[in-house]
Amino acid sequence: MLVYYKNFSTITGTLDLGGYYTYDNKFNLGANYSTYSSSHISAGVTLINNLSLGYSHEILLKDFSRVVGASDEITIRYTFDQLESIFYATTGKRNFGKGAS
Repeated sequence: MLVYYKNFSTITGTLDLGGYYTYDNKFNLGANYSTYSSSHISAGVTLINNLSLGYSHEILLKDFSRVVGASDEITIRYTFDQLESIFYATTGKRNFGKGAS
């Protein structure tokens, strides 16, 4: 769960509430609500070890919604295991930073 409070000098403070869940290190679901500007949902799936695909839908609230509307995002993410690869190449051990060899 995520709770975040922002206070700017020109506008009233805003509160962001969000929750994110990961199942089996493969599937991700999330939602976020901001009291001042927006609300969004997101979902993602890990396709293979380092490759993920995600989708987000954001709805702007209050006066912004009449002007802008909503947005959709598609994310393709590749995670480089550079430190793991360098560590294995120099020591012959796996699981860098996880206490195992």
